[in-house]
This record gives sequence, C-alpha cells and structure tokens, in this order.
Amino acid sequence: MTETQTSEVFDGLGYDPFNQTVVASDIPLHPEDEWLGATIDDIVPVQGQYGPQLRWEILLDEEADQGNGAEGADRKDWYFTGPRVTTNERNKLRQVIKWLTGEFPEQGEQVDLRAFIGMPVRVMFERYEKDGQTRDRIYRMKPKG
Repeated sequence: MTETQTSEVFDGLGYDPFNQTVVASDIPLHPEDEWLGATIDDIVPVQGQYGPQLRWEILLDEEADQGNGAEGADRKDWYFTGPRVTTNERNKLRQVIKWLTGEFPEQGEQVDLRAFIGMPVRVMFERYEKDGQTRDRIYRMKPKG
C-alpha cells in the first residue's frame, strides 16, 4: 500500500493506525458453553486470511434490532468455512451442513446453501486467547427447535 493509499484509507481515524496502544474492548463476551438463539442472516463469499472462504453471518436473537454494531446496524457474529464441501471429515462446510440437517452430505449430492439463509438456529461460543486478550467464537450450531 502506498503512502497515498494509506492516507485515503485511514484519514479521519484520529490516530496513527501503524502505532497503536491496545485498548479494552467494549464488546462483551458471550456466555460460554450455552446454547443461544440466533438466525443465519447471510452467507457471504470472502477472501480470508487463508484464501477464499464463506462467512456465515449469525444474528443472535438477543442482539437483533439493537443497532449495536457498526454505523447502527445489528452486530453479527461470524463463522467461517471453506468454500467447497468435500467428503473429508475435517471439512468445516461439511460439518456445518451436518449440524443444520442432521446428516453429512453424500458424494455427488447437490446442496444449495442459500436454503440456510434465514434459518433459526442455536449457537454455542467458546473462549480463546489471542494477542493477550480473551475472545469468543462460535464453535457449534444446530437448528432451533
């Protein structure tokens, strides 16, 4: 990124993005190991840290219509999978399909992921450490009901 590009991206932040002091997060952690009601709000193809991924955007019932996210939008939690489902037992997309349908997809089976958008689910969070901070992430999901 050139100095001009950097300036365009970071103008108006009020701080130097390359020389930062770590500050406390104002985003509370979710309860750990507890099923929470939610909805799969969207599934978005993104270029992730490890290449192409699908970002499953999850809106918790308790955070819907709160406007507690960026620019007054509802805060969403994310779960990432690879963009392709395979028969490999470690394939995260395969695991999500199993969580949501109760069965692993079979080789050759067609799965339309758009059918999951809007689906009421329950999600569970786990805590982990990163960069000296405790964070949380979705690690399980199942249909609501």
